[in-house]
Amino acid sequence: RIDNAELMATEYLPCVIKPKPWVKPVGGGYHTNHVRRLRMVKSRNKQYLDELFSKTESGQLSKVYKALNALQETPWKINTSIYDVMKSIWDSFSDVPVMPHRNDLPLPSKPVDIDTNEQARREWRKAASIVYHDNIILGSHRYRTARLLSLAARFKNDSSIYFPHQLDFRGRAYPVPTFLNPQGSDDAKSLLVFANGKPIEETEASDWLAIHGANTFGFDKVSLQDRGQWVNDNLEMIISCALQPLDDHRWMKADKPWQFLAFCFEYNAFLEQGFGFVSHLPVAVDGSC
Repeated sequence: RIDNAELMATEYLPCVIKPKPWVKPVGGGYHTNHVRRLRMVKSRNKQYLDELFSKTESGQLSKVYKALNALQETPWKINTSIYDVMKSIWDSFSDVPVMPHRNDLPLPSKPVDIDTNEQARREWRKAASIVYHDNIILGSHRYRTARLLSLAARFKNDSSIYFPHQLDFRGRAYPVPTFLNPQGSDDAKSLLVFANGKPIEETEASDWLAIHGANTFGFDKVSLQDRGQWVNDNLEMIISCALQPLDDHRWMKADKPWQFLAFCFEYNAFLEQGFGFVSHLPVAVDGSC
């Protein structure tokens, strides 16, 4: 079974305590010695590492360390509402666009004269090769989904989890754990919320939550005001999807369906509780260099 396979094990997992701070170019992130020590920058160039050590000793990298540590010390937790929906769909083998098929696509039927009709044999092999290729991709998607759900199940009862970070050679920061992380795919992002929430106490804050919802649905090429209005115009759908996500599938039509469903849950809770509601949902905002 795919969910019991040895490949479900992963080397670098999220942490349940704050990661080890970066104070030098190697050895940050994980406290344990049971995994390979991380380099702050993903490079095996010895000369480059020597330069990093030199800059560390002179204090030139203090702001870099501070920024990287701030990222990996941000506590997250599993969005159990999304996990429950995802797990229910996965276990039910439902044929929906937001989940990979649990079974391989069937091969085309062989022509009755395949042994004697070269043209028919050639066409069948061509059609079959497409299905074989699609099933390989489908298997990869199934494995990724199973891995994601396995990780979410492992950490869903933890009050906070952390993601050790490191840099690429251009200085861009990335979480080290794969599959489940804040920079992952739509379903991975939807499974994570901030462990420490913030209350929505004013209209501006609720407007930004609404804008995020419109963005995740795909209504993001209009003004911010129009995005907020789109949410008001679609409140019935948002509330219905939040209350019965397994029956009302309109959230699956979104550009980022899982993140949109997470928004539906959050916005419905805000509507029920009003100002003062503590939101844990990450609101994505595009930034420019």
